[in-house]
Amino acid sequence: MLNNHNSETSPSWSLDERGRLLSTAPPSRAPKDHTIRLSTQIESPGRSAAMVPASAAAVAAAVAVAGLVWLTTPALVHTANSVIPQPAHGVALALLIATRRELRVRMGILLFAGVSVGALIAGGGTVRVLTGAAMVVAQASLIIALFQRISREMPLTGVSALTRFLAAVIVGTLPVAVLASLIAPAVAPEHTWYAWWSVASTSGIIFAPALLALMRSSDCQPGSRPLLGPEFLLLLGGFLFVLLDVFLRLGFGFDRIPHAITTLPFLVWAGLRFGLRGASITSLVLVVVSFAATVAGTGAYMGFGPELIDRVRIAGYFMAAVIASVMLFAVAVAEGAAQARRTDAAFAQLRAILEGAGDLIAAVDRDLMIVAVNPSWVAGFERASGFRARAGISMQQALASVPHDADVSLANWHRALAGERFVSVREFGRPDRHRQEYEITYAPVRDEAGEIVGASQIVRNVSDRLQREAEEAEARRLESIGRLAGGVAHDFNNLMTAVMGYTELVASSLSTDDPRRGDLAQVERAAARAGELTQQLLAFARRRLVEPRVVDAGELVEGFSRLLAPLLGPNISLVVHSAPGLRRVRVDPTQFEQVVMNLAVNARDAMSGSGRLLIETANDDRGGVQGVRLSVRDSGTGMTPEVLERIFEPFYTTKPVGEGTGLGLATVHGIVHQAGGDVDVESVPGLGTSFHIFFPAALTPEPAPVADAPRSLAPHRP
Repeated sequence: MLNNHNSETSPSWSLDERGRLLSTAPPSRAPKDHTIRLSTQIESPGRSAAMVPASAAAVAAAVAVAGLVWLTTPALVHTANSVIPQPAHGVALALLIATRRELRVRMGILLFAGVSVGALIAGGGTVRVLTGAAMVVAQASLIIALFQRISREMPLTGVSALTRFLAAVIVGTLPVAVLASLIAPAVAPEHTWYAWWSVASTSGIIFAPALLALMRSSDCQPGSRPLLGPEFLLLLGGFLFVLLDVFLRLGFGFDRIPHAITTLPFLVWAGLRFGLRGASITSLVLVVVSFAATVAGTGAYMGFGPELIDRVRIAGYFMAAVIASVMLFAVAVAEGAAQARRTDAAFAQLRAILEGAGDLIAAVDRDLMIVAVNPSWVAGFERASGFRARAGISMQQALASVPHDADVSLANWHRALAGERFVSVREFGRPDRHRQEYEITYAPVRDEAGEIVGASQIVRNVSDRLQREAEEAEARRLESIGRLAGGVAHDFNNLMTAVMGYTELVASSLSTDDPRRGDLAQVERAAARAGELTQQLLAFARRRLVEPRVVDAGELVEGFSRLLAPLLGPNISLVVHSAPGLRRVRVDPTQFEQVVMNLAVNARDAMSGSGRLLIETANDDRGGVQGVRLSVRDSGTGMTPEVLERIFEPFYTTKPVGEGTGLGLATVHGIVHQAGGDVDVESVPGLGTSFHIFFPAALTPEPAPVADAPRSLAPHRP
């Protein structure tokens, strides 16, 4: 019956944060612990289970049991197993189940000693006393073993666990009762199995749950009222008054009311307001008063037979039924309160998650009333529509502020309410405000039965993502064009080299006055022009051999500006400005001058020969990188957004046929990106165009000719 396994090798029962038993194997070389600890069984979240840590506490428990047996034996001497009075069974069971599994053998020995000593002092026979004490401890061990087979939780953690525990008490006492009946002829001839079973089972039901509740930590049931407060004292005083009137017939009339009606209201009151501990205290008061009055020959049970043993047995049945119901009720209340706290905590966490989410989240019911929104949705909707929507208004009212999108949005909500889950990507917002692209996920909201009770939407602003995707696509397209242009330029350059070589050979074979030399000169000029185009294509594709040097961009612009003035013409005012303390950059000076030249020529053509051209250099920081900004501003005709999107495409030009190759800005783009820079363009039709070119500052002074591999050709977008 008793657990005789070595505590170092047998599995132990421990508690998780919800008070459930977990079977765990102790370390194989754990040091021996000779201290008996009585567990409170219930563990608050974030706290370890409270224990009675000293051996003295276990000895004190055994002494208390001895005193209990000694004091109650004379009063209950009428029982068939008189040396082991009824309370001893339940008290021993409570103390043993409150002890850690690996220490129960030691606790069982102490309980055996306590029961034996108490019964011997009360005058019981030695053999009968020792046999009865051993059966009490074995019975408690059997009940615990049976309970642990059918439940992994402690008895008071839930209604299901307590129900299983009560069933284990009823079933677990039966084998011991049968065994007792077998040895009774030699020890206690008047003993019957039914007498032992009825006394033991009712004692376990009455005393074990109540005592386990009292051994719980005081904070195990948040929300219950204090036991030393005026309300509980009023409850206890009123309950004692009613019980004394019922059992002692004080003349206030409560003895004429059925016993259950007079007691249950107080027990329910205690369970509702003061939790398990309040219910257990009032239950034990009921037990003490009921048994004391019955033994004294007065009270509600005097009509149940002439013999005291019959009246005590009936009282035990009634107490077991009432207290089991009350404890189940109190456990149900505690379990419901705990579940409500967990639900509230879960909702609080969910609310915090929703309120902190960057996505815009909203939900409506079947009537399209807004039932929930997070702050991001409120702010986003107000930003797009100018209307501050909130929970409690209809979605139709909110969407009335964006008439251009209302019909589509309401249709999407109705699709979700019909049970469809889908994603919509579209622009949203009033035309006079900043319309942006949103990815909206619609989904139905169902209850526990699967019925649709509403719909939800999760909105994500994807404008930046779509812009990045467009820029990446543009970069891939330009890179493909660059690779093609580079390959064509290399082949074309080889062909032009052959043309130039053969032209020189033919020219050398002709006399100086041969008229065909003029034709060869035209061929040579055309080949040279083709070579220039080839160099521009190679610059766009970034396959030209470059010789970067650390230079002062301001000095390069000022020196080159003397050559630009005649090129621009007399009616264009050229203004050059360089900021003091300019950082130095690493570029190929020839390519840098080509960038300035191409931009200046483009500006001249845009101004139709008359206007103002400003070229300035200044220090600039971009994305945490220090550098220099070259700005070229003209007062020309400007460009439309459609033209602006294609200006870096090779061979794209808005000039008349024969007046441009479409490679000027493509070459600028290639040179700048080859130098690790970026190009920004601002243009307004009728107001002019500004090119802002960023070159990173030089970090090391050593120049080295390099031939760069192709890099990303995406223009920088502000």
